[in-house]
Amino acid sequence: MNLHDLLNYRNSEIWNDWRWHIKNRIFDYEDLCKLLELNKCEDVSSVTKRYPMAITPYIAYQMYRFLSNGYIKEFKVLWNIYVPQAIEQKSFGEVPITGTGEEETPFNHRSYQFFPDRVLIRLTYMCSSICRYCFIRHKVGLNGSFMSLDELKDIASKIEVNKQIRDVIISGGDPLIASDKYLEKVIELFKNIPQIKILRIDTKIPISLPQRITYEFLSIVKKFSPIYINIHVTHHSEITDEVAKALTLLVKNGAILGAHIPLLKGINNEPEDIEELVVKLLEVGVKPYMLIHYIKTDGADHFATSVKQGIKIIDYLWGRVSGMGVPIFVIYLPHGGGKVPLFPNYMKKKEKGVYIVKNFQGKIFRYDEIL
Repeated sequence: MNLHDLLNYRNSEIWNDWRWHIKNRIFDYEDLCKLLELNKCEDVSSVTKRYPMAITPYIAYQMYRFLSNGYIKEFKVLWNIYVPQAIEQKSFGEVPITGTGEEETPFNHRSYQFFPDRVLIRLTYMCSSICRYCFIRHKVGLNGSFMSLDELKDIASKIEVNKQIRDVIISGGDPLIASDKYLEKVIELFKNIPQIKILRIDTKIPISLPQRITYEFLSIVKKFSPIYINIHVTHHSEITDEVAKALTLLVKNGAILGAHIPLLKGINNEPEDIEELVVKLLEVGVKPYMLIHYIKTDGADHFATSVKQGIKIIDYLWGRVSGMGVPIFVIYLPHGGGKVPLFPNYMKKKEKGVYIVKNFQGKIFRYDEIL
């Protein structure tokens, strides 16, 4: 595919077919450079041998759109998210790791239990476009099988006998890469367990391939509402008109939307970046849920920023945006320890029922506790 082809497809009906985007993904770095008519690209062959590239025509078009209109920062954001870079080699380890240590908290086949009340299920290890910072990147492939219904029924049976579990998280890879028919069966299976009060889907597809949010899928969401859908987003430039439309339709059909925001150097590590993103998310009906500190990932340490910076961002947001727009800042503990929240320190001193507290402006107040 060349640029002329891409622009023609963009203006045709085929652009709305999400399966066409999957079938026509760009896997070759040099092909992408030629498509975008870039004069200079680095040699990343040793990187892609270890971690392949996959970019949908939708993402390639957004790169072209930003570049051709002079939005260089926005172009670089997408480039950093999806395109291999030679710098990845600097933090390659001998043995790739999963930074959350999920393998140490197995529940059943391809399912994990960090906390007593919830189970995460990795339905597939395939994604529409592969993010370069993905903390399970050594598991994610260009193609991938889906868990069979028999395997999922085994998980459901195990959940039913553990009455502590009330929350099921369908994840991947990206679960929305599956067909509507398959997803309906998966959702119905877990929604039919009486003790399950919450069913969540973790996905980047509404951001990276909004064409996937079809009216068929929306009918499934509406049928089983409420379904919690946590989207994966990093920067306000990812929320295009097509993305905004997809998110709005999800909300109108009974989805409750939250956002997982990975904190990444060179993409969104400045307070103003996150401020603009969370305001944009609220505008399209998405609650900024978690700001996630960089998870140790093979070949991705160039995305790492400090924990201190994450706390600084939350401190900056408080009082500048609606409280609904302030995500929880979390870090993932190693060895399957789960995630924990970290907060700015607003309480400066406490003695005999008196709290000395700092507000968002840095002013100090005395608060008397009434017991």
